[in-house]
Amino acid sequence: MRITIQALVDREDGKPPTPVVLGVVERKSGGVPSSGLGLFIRETHDLLQQLQAVLLLEQVAEFLKSATCCRGCGHNHATKSTRALVYRTAFGKVKLHSPQLYSRCARCKFSASKNTTFDPLALALPERTYPQWAWLQCRLSSVMSYRLAQIFLRDAFPGGRALGASAMKATVRTIGERLEQEVQRDIQSTAAACRGAAVPIASEADLNRIITLRSGWGR
Repeated sequence: MRITIQALVDREDGKPPTPVVLGVVERKSGGVPSSGLGLFIRETHDLLQQLQAVLLLEQVAEFLKSATCCRGCGHNHATKSTRALVYRTAFGKVKLHSPQLYSRCARCKFSASKNTTFDPLALALPERTYPQWAWLQCRLSSVMSYRLAQIFLRDAFPGGRALGASAMKATVRTIGERLEQEVQRDIQSTAAACRGAAVPIASEADLNRIITLRSGWGR
């Protein structure tokens, strides 16, 4: 038995859908059912990884159709070079083709950037890890060791095959630093609002309670 799994990509250009082969599943006709029915875990990983790659490439292609056009006249910016950006998800990492364009339009002379060239995809993706994949790493690392979290993600998701403990630590550190910066900004904005507000004069008893609370917080 041979089953071919395809995805039909229906674009908005009016053309017929394009079939894309995601994978082929083969089984021997004389196989014993007790050995296992259905898909194997490795097969599901491969299918999900192929589907993720097709989806990401199509999304990037649709984005670049509008991002590479001049905002002044609609003409495409000239391409200087093309590089590959690696985007990591729970279902595998995908290399995305990212064109580097000249900022100045050759037709209307409109400049899309202060620099000579710009990379629209790199600007749209300042972080190259899918947010849910980063969340999974942080979530599991908070309840178990990095080693156990790495083993679980490796067995459960295609993207975990190439995930190392050091990469998980870097992700957790990045998310933690970002949360700390957000907390500091909230503290500064609250302090600024309090400085601008009218503060009533506290009594001696209130001052003693405030000092006691602050001392307890410091300990």
